[in-house]
Amino acid sequence: MEKVIPFKPENSVYTDGQWQAIYDEGTNILVSASAGSGKTTVLVQRVIEKVRNGMNLDELLVVTYTEAAAKEMKERIRQTLQKAIQEEKEGELKRHFVRQLSLLPTAAISTLHAFCLQVIRRYYYLIEIDPQFRLLTDETETILLKEDVWEEVRERLYAEQQSLFYQLTENFSNDRSDDGLTRLVFSLYDFARSNPDPLSWLNTLKDQYQLTGTLKDSTLYQKILRPQLHEKLRQAQKNAEEMVFLAQSEPDLSKAAELTQKESDYVTQLLHCLEADQLEAAYEEITAISFDRFSGAKRSAPDDVKETSQKVKVLRDRNKKILTDLRSDFFAHSPKKWLELMQKATPLVEEMAIVTAIFDQEFRKRKTEKNVVDFNDLEHFTLNILATNLDGQWQASEAASHYREKFKEVLVDEYQDINQLQESILYWLRAPDSATGNFFMVGDVKQSIYSFRLADPTLFIEKYTRFSQGKEGRRIILAENFRSRKNVLDFTNLIFSQLMDERVGQLTYDQDAQLVNGYKNFPDKEGYDPELLIYETGKEQSDQTEEIVEMDEQFVIDDRTEGELRMVGKKIQELINSKQTIYDKKNKSERPVNYQDIVLLTPTKKNNLVILDIFKELQIPLYLSDTQSYFQATEIRIMVALLHIIDNPYQDIPLVSVLRSPIVGLGENELALIRLQDKEGSYFD
Repeated sequence: MEKVIPFKPENSVYTDGQWQAIYDEGTNILVSASAGSGKTTVLVQRVIEKVRNGMNLDELLVVTYTEAAAKEMKERIRQTLQKAIQEEKEGELKRHFVRQLSLLPTAAISTLHAFCLQVIRRYYYLIEIDPQFRLLTDETETILLKEDVWEEVRERLYAEQQSLFYQLTENFSNDRSDDGLTRLVFSLYDFARSNPDPLSWLNTLKDQYQLTGTLKDSTLYQKILRPQLHEKLRQAQKNAEEMVFLAQSEPDLSKAAELTQKESDYVTQLLHCLEADQLEAAYEEITAISFDRFSGAKRSAPDDVKETSQKVKVLRDRNKKILTDLRSDFFAHSPKKWLELMQKATPLVEEMAIVTAIFDQEFRKRKTEKNVVDFNDLEHFTLNILATNLDGQWQASEAASHYREKFKEVLVDEYQDINQLQESILYWLRAPDSATGNFFMVGDVKQSIYSFRLADPTLFIEKYTRFSQGKEGRRIILAENFRSRKNVLDFTNLIFSQLMDERVGQLTYDQDAQLVNGYKNFPDKEGYDPELLIYETGKEQSDQTEEIVEMDEQFVIDDRTEGELRMVGKKIQELINSKQTIYDKKNKSERPVNYQDIVLLTPTKKNNLVILDIFKELQIPLYLSDTQSYFQATEIRIMVALLHIIDNPYQDIPLVSVLRSPIVGLGENELALIRLQDKEGSYFD
């Protein structure tokens, strides 16, 4: 029987969605929480309400994505408990709250990896491993160990002189090295290990290449290739319709209108063939396409006609690229030829899976010898502890039965970044019956950024769809954003409503997905609209003589990343120097912006060292939450370069690195003057 949600008072600080997410229970719950919607507050308050109703903290499993998030959650729970103790008048409940404070340090509020480590330490005997293992946390050590094992595996396979392995190596390598095969095996290994049963996953790879009918009947074409082709041609059709409309709207562009109509007909016919699965006809159609010279506006034409002509040309160039790419990629061969190539590829794919499986086996063996365990091992060991395979049927082990009985609820933060293996672990920890589900998930698929870590957002999407239909659980949407001004939210909605759909982002950016302004107390003032900074690299080159007489300033290497970072740095200095004000929600007043109010989001960590150097030069204080690997640090790279030139001083790049470093201290202009003495010879000479 479902518990009735307490009535929400009119003066409640929570929205309707937050209130439901805090109190709803009796089934599995998925909370789709948009950015800034207070999901951490909801999670903490849900935990507190569970405790208030008599549950103990050690009866809850709370899984976070990072250690920092786990630490923050414990701290917020501690603060909320202390406040509840001070305000609570009823003695028994007050003592219950005090007891929870003592349970908090050991409560299961952690990353999944940290929890897996606890499971293994307790139930190691179920899978017969040495409990005194060392956790392999250093990325460099892991890479070196993998490369060492792969070197041995590769040499052994070469020695066996199997023609398939030589063919596989030749297929993914070049005339200089077989690093292409190394990258392939490592990538395939990582993908396989994100699945509950890596070997079974590897064994299924060849299935998509084993065809019994035509290419259009294959799973590979229907599930993977066809949607991609359809998407590209739909975009080409959209471009074609727009360029035809623009060209026909100007009488002076009659030749362009004729050309664009002809090419639009090409696209329409090609799309028709694809939708009818007439691949042979599509192949004939695209190989016959020719692109005549574009005839735009005359020089004497009015400016508005020239502008329209340029728009038509841009759209036409886009379509030309789409179609030529399709012709050189997918339609490089006829469907019949593709069928032959796929049949020839089948044994190579099978060999690729076998080689990866051998590497997996040898790598596990090496880790066992060294008694080390990596993070992925923690998950696989935990799954093996929780689930027992009896006669082909997976059943809960004594460990799984223990945790299912212990944990009254399993709460998962950032659920959109869970992978298949982690989902399998969570299955054996929660109640198996969805009718009495105790699985509480919070996340936002729009914020799924960890595909490179093999996260599987489809797990979120599937539940998002099923739960919205009342199947297996309930869906709750937290759309209100309490972090940003309405200007920011409107701009975000404008952009993503046009860009994000099920093909891009795996979720349609509809009304349910859009951000809603939740914080109404921002002062209504000018000057807070979103701003775009665009860095252009193109420069007009002036004629200069080769001889440099005088250089007053150090020349700057024209690098896009450096240019963008300098532009951002200048903007930060402008905000600080201009005393730009912001609204402080804690103090409920405006104050000048300071450095800690500003955050710089980057797509990768590879430029962190460049950011550090440039911001240091601009005298902007900076805290990096993560930096590049140890061997990429400037000091280490200088030392490595020094070792290189001790071994052989005729290596120009290491030599210049040392000369430019604090060891010697030469500047760019001095280094350039040295090179100008002899442009062809060795820099050392």
